Amino acid sequence: MTGEIKPLTEHFIGLDPRESAIIYVKNEYEHIPLNEWYVNSEKVALSNWLLWKSYENYCGTVEYKTSFNLDNFSKVIVSFKNAGEILSLSVNGSKEKTGVLFPFETDITKYVKKGENIMTAKVTNSTAVRFTSARPKSGLMGKVTLKIEKQEKS
Repeated sequence: MTGEIKPLTEHFIGLDPRESAIIYVKNEYEHIPLNEWYVNSEKVALSNWLLWKSYENYCGTVEYKTSFNLDNFSKVIVSFKNAGEILSLSVNGSKEKTGVLFPFETDITKYVKKGENIMTAKVTNSTAVRFTSARPKSGLMGKVTLKIEKQEKS
């Protein structure tokens, strides 16, 4: 072992029995939280909508909107911590991507443009809200984060 540190993009590591290696992976993403979300032009908290006034028994789809500005990026990933139950995502009017297992991450690079971007997240809950006392959580809940890989400057 040399103790030498080498920058790698892709590398095969062959180890003999009882030999070890430490691999350090540098995170090149900038994390930007998306904290301001709106439903019907009204700012909302990312929480169970069954706790919102007039949504206590709501069964259906709620459309959340937010905006964000980007100038320098080569890759953009959006990460949703939780939603109840089905999430349909659109960026700048793109075709919707759907998430049902959370946390949910998806690459939105091809839909993002320099400057202002509009993100729409439609969340549909279960009809179980009307038929059970269990009251499954509904809505966009938890953190939503953009992971930005910056474009290399030449």
